[in-house]
Amino acid sequence: MKKLFAMAAVSAFLTLSAPARADHHAVFVHGVQKLSSTACAVELWISEDGQDAFEGVDRVTVEDVLLASLGDAVAADINAGGNTDVNDSILFASNSFQSETGLDADVSFPDAACAGFVANADFSFLLDDPDFGGPETTIDTLTASSSFGGDNTAMVKSSPGANPQFVDLDADFVIVANNAGDEADVGASGGGTGSDGSGGCSLIR
Repeated sequence: MKKLFAMAAVSAFLTLSAPARADHHAVFVHGVQKLSSTACAVELWISEDGQDAFEGVDRVTVEDVLLASLGDAVAADINAGGNTDVNDSILFASNSFQSETGLDADVSFPDAACAGFVANADFSFLLDDPDFGGPETTIDTLTASSSFGGDNTAMVKSSPGANPQFVDLDADFVIVANNAGDEADVGASGGGTGSDGSGGCSLIR
């Protein structure tokens, strides 16, 4: 009995004394925006606090084709001094999207990549974490609707398990943010009142 008690005590001590593992898997694809054939973006949202172990190989794909990876420098900046808690963003955007909105992306990609922002496309966030699924682990996917893909169209979802919703940016708007917390209204009247009298898309932030 004493031996069992001692083993339980040691186990409890090791559990309590072990450092909390830093993480980077509580992330989902919150929004996809396409303003034109050259201006587009993907916004990730963090869904749990303490996601401060991002890696340079963490990446976004479109239809299983690489859009862009975080890169070691961006991952290190976010982990060391970025915003890594619930509702914080990481923004992947084309150069023209940044020019048109005035919002700096955390990760830039070429304008030509906007050609992949089409109806029914899968936008995914992937990791290569041996402690969480191993290589090529898909953490979250947003599947665009058949209405998406034209100029001034967007998809948004409010949580990992939510159904993505289509947004017509000629009639409504979304708020897009980067990891620093800078924001831009994207859509009708630069974020004015929607056609139904509301203040814009219900899933903005």
